[in-house]
Amino acid sequence: HKDTARAVDVEALARRLADDLTAGRPHESIRVTIAVMPHVHADPSLMEKLLSCLISNAAEHNPASPREISISHTMSGQPGSVVTGDAYHVISVADNGPGIPDELSEQVWKPFEKGPEAKEQAAGMGLTAAHLVSLNIDGNLWLERNAKGGTTAFLSIPSHVAEEDD
Repeated sequence: HKDTARAVDVEALARRLADDLTAGRPHESIRVTIAVMPHVHADPSLMEKLLSCLISNAAEHNPASPREISISHTMSGQPGSVVTGDAYHVISVADNGPGIPDELSEQVWKPFEKGPEAKEQAAGMGLTAAHLVSLNIDGNLWLERNAKGGTTAFLSIPSHVAEEDD
């Protein structure tokens, strides 16, 4: 998918996906905050699928009211290595739900596995699909429990100079 990569406005994409999420759930209290975010160099369709999955997952597995989702961005060296500098964009999607129980931390990546807060109609493919899409954009996807509850999904993708499309 490198041949379809171009500058993707992650902030605008996140805002559109958040608007779609809240419009599709008019009777649910969902608050989405989005930090200032950059353009990243990636396949736009894959970035949309990936970010949509992470945002939907943060809302779907969260019984809190209101459901709070925070989307932000940082730059860092390569996760898990000694590489320093701003080699990677790290996009995070945090929620205020119960968090993923430790005993399920590995299962969430497997197809058809669902957490205890999942709706009955959920397919159990969300994080599996997100992980596969992240690999297609040379990304790395991982989850961390938040200190105050909830989970944060982190996506790191290589930083490239994002050139404006002509």
